[in-house]
Amino acid sequence: MKPRHALLAAALCACVGAAIAQEGCEPYVENHRDLETAALRPHRDAFRSCIIDEATYAALISAWLASRGDAAPPLRGMSLGRAVNLPWISEYIARTALRDPRWDAARGRDRNGDINGFVTALLSRPEFLRRLDAPFAATPRAVRTVSVEKVLVTKARDILPDGGKGRLPYDAQVWIVLEPRPAATP
Repeated sequence: MKPRHALLAAALCACVGAAIAQEGCEPYVENHRDLETAALRPHRDAFRSCIIDEATYAALISAWLASRGDAAPPLRGMSLGRAVNLPWISEYIARTALRDPRWDAARGRDRNGDINGFVTALLSRPEFLRRLDAPFAATPRAVRTVSVEKVLVTKARDILPDGGKGRLPYDAQVWIVLEPRPAATP
């Protein structure tokens, strides 16, 4: 690892660690055996309920990426786990579904009958991909799409702070897919 990256990683880990210690949660990134995939974990104890806000997501992933070293194989994907553990993702799913004509809020379902495809499409919108890609911005890999499964639906008032009517998707198992970052054009 380059000295500058090591220093950045240490600083980010210290900041994230200090913020998380107050809550008693220990989020981390788990390398998979192939080193081409990984998983974001909200806490080392799988039975403890912890959340990861967007700033912590960005800092944690950035620090982990900096610590991987130049010899690590290119990252192909990462499990982010349950959207409900990343409330900024959960709320985005619910708010975006509420405004989308494809979502039937009265019945709590996708009008086309593909709830996983519907939520995948919501999270794969360019404005949201940029948010997911933020910690990868200085790397040769970019978040290109999202995939989901096991979408859950609940009453709007149970997921949105300002309420709402109907039933909305709010939780799913979420994966990000990474591909080579396109070269900048002059």
